[in-house]
Amino acid sequence: MKMVAERTSFHTTLANEAFVAGYSERGYASIIIGDALSRIGVKIKSVHAAGGPYQVGKVETPFMLKAVQEETLPSEYLYMFGMSSISFSSTVPNVPNYGQKEDIFSSEWREKIKAWVDEGSIAENELSHREWWFAIRKDLREVIENALENGTQNDICKNPTQVLKFLCAAIMEQDVDDIISNNSDYDLILCHGSDDELIDPKNIPEKLPDNVAIKIVPGSHSDAAYLCFLDAFQYLFFNT
Repeated sequence: MKMVAERTSFHTTLANEAFVAGYSERGYASIIIGDALSRIGVKIKSVHAAGGPYQVGKVETPFMLKAVQEETLPSEYLYMFGMSSISFSSTVPNVPNYGQKEDIFSSEWREKIKAWVDEGSIAENELSHREWWFAIRKDLREVIENALENGTQNDICKNPTQVLKFLCAAIMEQDVDDIISNNSDYDLILCHGSDDELIDPKNIPEKLPDNVAIKIVPGSHSDAAYLCFLDAFQYLFFNT
């Protein structure tokens, strides 16, 4: 509350109640925001998280790596693989792999991709699936290829090799499925597209408390955005 007051020159205060909603990465953020507001005493009317990568380490990163390697990730989303992966760069402070030289990309590509992200031009760099794949560290590619052959890609960071110890720690600590599974203070609705090709629906945890509901809507990642937001607005309209 102090931060909000200072940022707004003491002209804004937090309400006593909040309704939180978001889609894709904002769906992920809505889980964290709802939890944080609840912890400081704000009454959460509901959180509507949609299309989010709630299990970045256990589900989404292996899903994305597999999709890039097998060239099933739609080309228009390839830049998002680079953008999300560079956030785990060993040059980023306050993450477990900082300074450990454990990155997803090779050092040469890491600097290029980081520059694109910093310049805001990453979406304009039309690298192919193959180019993105070979931008990944060679030893990591070998680990991924072996895991894909054995069907154990989801275990890459659950039982990391020594060369992935710090990188996996940085990725795994982003998971928010524990917040979802332990929620007991407010209603939480998880909406997701049945055919989401960018964010694997398996990001939704299997074991959920009674006040967490799942709503699967038809369509791809972009298609589901409209339906999930419509559901959130309907909830807000009929429950206020």
